Amino acid sequence: GTVPADQRRRERTLFYQLFKKIGVGEEALKGVNSSNGTKVLWKATFEGEGGMDAGGLYRDSVREMCAELQSPAAGGLRLLIPTPNQRFGVGAGMDRWLLNPLRRDKEDLDMLCFLGLLMAAAMRHGSALELDLSPLVWKPLLGQEASWADLVAADEGWCGEVSRCRAVSDPAAWAELGKVWTVSASWGGAAELRRGGSRMPVAFSDRDEYLDACVAFRLKESAKQVEAVRGGLLRRIGTNVLPFVDWREVERMVCGTPEIDVAQLERMTSYGDNMPGGRSHKIADMFWRVMGSLSNQERALFVAFAWGRKRLPSQPGDAHLKLVVDRSLNDAHLPRSHTCFFVVDLPDYSSEAVMRDKLLYAIRHCSAIDMDSSALGALRDEDAEEDARLRREEEESESLVTFEALCDDAAESAAAAA
Repeated sequence: GTVPADQRRRERTLFYQLFKKIGVGEEALKGVNSSNGTKVLWKATFEGEGGMDAGGLYRDSVREMCAELQSPAAGGLRLLIPTPNQRFGVGAGMDRWLLNPLRRDKEDLDMLCFLGLLMAAAMRHGSALELDLSPLVWKPLLGQEASWADLVAADEGWCGEVSRCRAVSDPAAWAELGKVWTVSASWGGAAELRRGGSRMPVAFSDRDEYLDACVAFRLKESAKQVEAVRGGLLRRIGTNVLPFVDWREVERMVCGTPEIDVAQLERMTSYGDNMPGGRSHKIADMFWRVMGSLSNQERALFVAFAWGRKRLPSQPGDAHLKLVVDRSLNDAHLPRSHTCFFVVDLPDYSSEAVMRDKLLYAIRHCSAIDMDSSALGALRDEDAEEDARLRREEEESESLVTFEALCDDAAESAAAAA
């Protein structure tokens, strides 16, 4: 079958293919076309699937790109990394992601600029990106200062250690900690706060300066990557407003909301001519009772099944679900969707229990956009050995950092805090 997003190598991701095709020139993602009422930035064709893009494939390509970006797979994009809270399963923000400070070469920064262009397009045209970024990304992206509370929401364990170190008042107790002029970084490695800092003990009298430098580093460690994303965003969005807009509002404009409100979905739904009474029709009534019984994750899967993405648009009027009953189908059949049109065909089910079982099966297992419901081909990754090699090299490079690449940035952050 199709290689899952979290197993694709960089060159095989949709994000990378679009980046190489479109680039980051002055005209990149500047224009927009309309396809069946959907504003699209490109036309998508999926190898091995027979769907035709009237908007559904485009939405699905955006969803796939976001899944690729939020994947920790070695050899993948790795432009984003999970917060330490997510990695260790503690504290708040366990679904949040950070910009990867280790992605520093020209192609990496150009890809981040491309991400900024995508964010601007989402704000202007409603192509929501299903991303879950930390406030440590959003705030500096808007020219706002991130806070200690934002650090806690990303790395509660590290912040707790800093707080405990600040409470040490005895020189002997401080010496026992064995602190040197390095800081634990968000990716799991370490960086020097001074050149040669890994061999330089922190004196008791310098402890406050050292801890302030640690915090300053963590607040600014992705500054270069933020500037790359910001460069793409500001190319299409004016600079005068963003510093005064709450980051949560910008997140909603760029990413939509992960919460699928059943009442909102019901308000944006119409019904086929063969469903007299509309909302009061027995199949419609059955459908909404089923939807009310689903978890938010399951409702998001339904929206993806019906529309090609897991989030509703930030503006309710930008999409309309249509339910149609197909009386030629019965309890033996699954629902069908037309993602380009946000239409779902429901068989004439005999009970709510049957509908629920069939709907859950469809949204969990029927994700290929294919006109005859069967894949025409399969994309296979035959380079498992190469992937394993990439994973070993990446893990080694990230755990044995020489500190040189980030030393200058750390010194700047420490100086700014002084």
